[in-house]
Amino acid sequence: MTFTNLQRRQIVVAGGLALLAALLTAIWVSNASGSGKVSGRLVTVYVATHDIATGTPGSSALANGAVVAKQVPSTAIVPDPVTSPNQISSLVALQPVLSGEQLTTRRFGTPLQQGVRMQLHGDSRILVIPGTQQQLLAGTLQAGDHVDVVASVKDGAQQTPYSRIVLHDLLVVQAPTSTSSGGFAGTASGGYSAAVQLTDAQAQSFFYVLQNGSWSFLLRPAGAGPDENLKATTSGTLIGGADTNAS
Repeated sequence: MTFTNLQRRQIVVAGGLALLAALLTAIWVSNASGSGKVSGRLVTVYVATHDIATGTPGSSALANGAVVAKQVPSTAIVPDPVTSPNQISSLVALQPVLSGEQLTTRRFGTPLQQGVRMQLHGDSRILVIPGTQQQLLAGTLQAGDHVDVVASVKDGAQQTPYSRIVLHDLLVVQAPTSTSSGGFAGTASGGYSAAVQLTDAQAQSFFYVLQNGSWSFLLRPAGAGPDENLKATTSGTLIGGADTNAS
């Protein structure tokens, strides 16, 4: 087959245009790929491996594998992501986190941010205690402290007064406040009130003391065990010089 000069020129031009189009396409693909790498760079975040309930300590979630580190594109991260275990190790979940969700610091906070109701579980109860400034250690006691309760009551038959520590290691969830300046409702005007967390059995004992005896809080170290073999104090043990710590 013989081509005229015009046909030869047309073939050369068409080939040149095809080569130019291929070159431009390659440049566009390269730029698009590079742009995607920048916008989709990988970032390490923490993701829930199963549901995390409200009130779960961050330290527990980390220890039991409820959250793990995972790399995700930067365009897919949530606001305020958890990128280090230190961000939640001393906090608790204020909202539930579902399996597969990225963790955000917005769903974690301090235990005090949970509020009183979030601290209740099982047989734990909250009891509001009215009393004087001295009984409640007002000005000294703070939320998060632990207290014992020392009480003096009389037995039913002889009406002999006894004194002893009746409750140990109660958690203070509300520091003493003056009832005349916005304290708990239902307490005597001008007095003080505080709230403690205790078991239902302890609440029953404390209520009996409130109705039938005298009492006071004792500030104690958190987690310390009760005194062993501590007997009740009577006039006889005081006058006789008996050691109330002896069995």
